[in-house]
Amino acid sequence: MLLGIISDSHDNIPAIKGILALFKERGVEQIVHAGDLVSPFTLEPFKEAGLPLTVVLGNNEGERELIRNRFGQAGYSVHQEPLELEIDGLKLVVCHRPEVADPFVGKVDVVIFGHTHKLSVETIKNTLLINPGELGGWLYERKTGVLLKLPEKRVEILEMA
Repeated sequence: MLLGIISDSHDNIPAIKGILALFKERGVEQIVHAGDLVSPFTLEPFKEAGLPLTVVLGNNEGERELIRNRFGQAGYSVHQEPLELEIDGLKLVVCHRPEVADPFVGKVDVVIFGHTHKLSVETIKNTLLINPGELGGWLYERKTGVLLKLPEKRVEILEMA
């Protein structure tokens, strides 16, 4: 399965539309958003893209219940952190904050998190840790996302102009 991973989009609709277009072009089968969508109106580009989406809520979601309701009504799953998944025989954990991710290192195959806005991909104790950086581009002016091919655990970084 090919996952498209993003985080910290912070209402940047052009960046969301851009990464979703790249995801569709590359054949992404599932999107994982590791938090900080921020506003419910960010739903529209995801609906337009028509790809399955799983969201873990971050610390900056302004209207958590409205996000949960609108995204849920559109058929997307919205969760509190941490979210434990199994895909292609691998155990994954998705959260927003790195301190929530830490206890899973060495216990699962992949941990996806955000919050710091800093892109990082590393393996610690046989766990692949992925922070896709900030899609919003507000802090570091880099709009990034990650492709993760499972079960191979092959990672590709995508950066938008």
